[in-house]
Amino acid sequence: IWWPSIFYVFGSVGFVWAALMAAFGASHPAAHACISAAEREAIEPHARDLRTERETPRETSLTSQLWRSIPWLELTCSPAFLSICAAHFSHNWGQYLLLSWIPKYLTHLGLTLDRGGLLYALPFICAALLDNAAAWIADELLLQRLHFSLRATRKTMQAVAMLVPMACLLSLSWTTDPYVAVGFLTAAVSFGSLSHSGYSANIIDIAPQLAGPLMGIVNTIGTVPGVLANWFAGYVLSQPGGSWAQVFAVSVLVYATGLVAFLRYAQGHELLRPCSPARSVEPRELTTATASEGI
Repeated sequence: IWWPSIFYVFGSVGFVWAALMAAFGASHPAAHACISAAEREAIEPHARDLRTERETPRETSLTSQLWRSIPWLELTCSPAFLSICAAHFSHNWGQYLLLSWIPKYLTHLGLTLDRGGLLYALPFICAALLDNAAAWIADELLLQRLHFSLRATRKTMQAVAMLVPMACLLSLSWTTDPYVAVGFLTAAVSFGSLSHSGYSANIIDIAPQLAGPLMGIVNTIGTVPGVLANWFAGYVLSQPGGSWAQVFAVSVLVYATGLVAFLRYAQGHELLRPCSPARSVEPRELTTATASEGI
């Protein structure tokens, strides 16, 4: 079993998925073959409201005026938004580095691809599991027993998502056992996925109606470390005296910078004041944190 089998397997899965979609897919929930009567009754009123909203004519000039009234410069230069950008940059630096260099690093320790194929994939399998569990954990912090504020929840999740990878990268600097290294790599990649319940979800907290364009800006910034981290690792390792310890140490510093920025400036409230109907076309203003919001 080698590279060609990978393409055959995933190509076959694609055909199976397409067949399932053709058999069970539907244009809207009410037309789905497997929907129950209770589900249909719960969904249909909301679906009708959405259809009515889409069919209602809107004043384009008013919509454009509202769009122009948004203080984009103040919003994108606000400390809360910039802290999200910093956290995303730092997170992606570490994740892109590990995604690209895990095979090279494990081969350096003597664990070649033919000996440890599944071990190479273990960090990402565990990340997929923990990523989904992170949403439940965040809900427990926010809504259930501990009653964290929204801002405290985001900061807690982000702190874990960066402190654990930082500790693991420092540990990778001295380990020589490839199987111990796989454990550290698995923990680093897995706990890094908690960022999706930290800075990533925080975009919706601070500007829910503008989350789309703001995420586009953040993602654009987040692609930069994908280039820089890989270039940096390749450059360091190609130099006389270059080592993996140096690569990991710089990555820890990048993580720490993003974490400090997020812990210091992240917010849990909407940054824009809601527009009332009476003043719907007036410029919106940035809000400040309230004393009751928590840390």
